[in-house]
Amino acid sequence: MPSVKSAALLALAALVPGCANSENNKWLGAGIGAGAGLLAGRALAPKGKGTAGAIIGAVVGGVAGYAVAGGFGGKASEARKAEPEFQEASGEFDAGQAAKKQGDDAAALDHYKKATSLAPEQPEPYNNAGMIYLGQGDRAKAEEMFRKALAADPDFEPAKVNLRKMGVAA
Repeated sequence: MPSVKSAALLALAALVPGCANSENNKWLGAGIGAGAGLLAGRALAPKGKGTAGAIIGAVVGGVAGYAVAGGFGGKASEARKAEPEFQEASGEFDAGQAAKKQGDDAAALDHYKKATSLAPEQPEPYNNAGMIYLGQGDRAKAEEMFRKALAADPDFEPAKVNLRKMGVAA
């Protein structure tokens, strides 16, 4: 079983790939999330199960960090990002995240809906809306949103992970 010192070193190692390119916020977020998840999983695991807790925490934290840090429009072209409609969609997405953080799921869903109407090719607002629906126990609506995220971007890993967590094939 790794010690707290070795867990801290593993957390630091998780940051290295993310720090290699300061422009790549998703990987930095994944590294930070993995490091935090590793330490939290190790600390919260039952006695004697620290290694499994650390691994699970690192994986969950890494996926969450990747999704959250990526923000809106990670794969959008620079030309698309410059469009006023896209910028408005990005603002709506950010407002949705702020509303969610404040515990206002209804407002968050409204902002995510506006973001998807302005930039339907972006998977992030669909995925975040799916997370809210899943938290509310509406599995059908959550699955619908995760699938819309994948329709927008078939390689969007957070939506695939969320579907797998639900026990549904991506």
